[in-house]
Amino acid sequence: MRPILLLTLLLLIGCGKPAATPVGRTVTDEVGQSVTIPTAPQRIVSLAPSVTEMLFSLGLGDRLVGVTTYCDFPEAAQSIPKVGSLQGFSLETVVGMKPDLVIATTEGNSAAEIARLRDLGLSVYTTAPRTFAGILTSLDHLGAALGVEARAKVLTDSLRRRIATVTASRDTTARRPRLLIVVSHDPLYAATVGTFPADIAQLAGARVVPERSPVTYPQLDREGVIAIRPEVLLVPVGSTNPLDQRTRASLLGLGSGLPTRLQLVTVPADPLLRPGPRAVAALETLAAALDSLRRSP
Repeated sequence: MRPILLLTLLLLIGCGKPAATPVGRTVTDEVGQSVTIPTAPQRIVSLAPSVTEMLFSLGLGDRLVGVTTYCDFPEAAQSIPKVGSLQGFSLETVVGMKPDLVIATTEGNSAAEIARLRDLGLSVYTTAPRTFAGILTSLDHLGAALGVEARAKVLTDSLRRRIATVTASRDTTARRPRLLIVVSHDPLYAATVGTFPADIAQLAGARVVPERSPVTYPQLDREGVIAIRPEVLLVPVGSTNPLDQRTRASLLGLGSGLPTRLQLVTVPADPLLRPGPRAVAALETLAAALDSLRRSP
């Protein structure tokens, strides 16, 4: 970090942070770091859309003083001041907001930038919801860390009941279609087994391909797609990744070298790709879509 920038940040902390920040308790976050969290923190900065959604779902949205540019759900999050993007937030802006707690995530935030915030004396709690089950675990952990354990339990119990309803209604004897999750289509990146979108698809009744890869979100060309022989393409669709007719035709054209006709299923992008509470809605939507495919001639 440049000396002038470091000096500026230190001055911001020294001059701007409340002198009487209440001392709370020390907890261990999801990456093993000890974090001192004030009792009922009132000025929270969220560094990820998934974190913002978690905090609102826990009834803590009114404590947010800063979020990222992609924190657009719920609607109330859109009016909260922005600190920058998921992978490129402004240290000066975060410090200038005088937070008594910053919440980050391993699913998108830079470990180096998180470390810089800690080096500057800020309390930073990091979540690590790397799997679908990990999303619910993160909600429980956040609830405990922020003093709303009972509220978190009501929420996660409700989400677990919805998951159980999906899995109980699924025909376990039905063949599981080979499904490729198209995280982005130009170029084509896929989600492999071990990611939370893949966990969702498997719970919904699919067999996710590729099953093995050196990276969790590999880039695939046409030959790579044909080699893993998908039967269904799962395409997340949203404002930042729309699916027009040309793109749809291009994706379906990947199946021209496959033995069976390639099917295409779309789901809302954010619930599937953000490790937040709406992931359960993505599970419900996908399970219904796969069930419909099985019934179609």
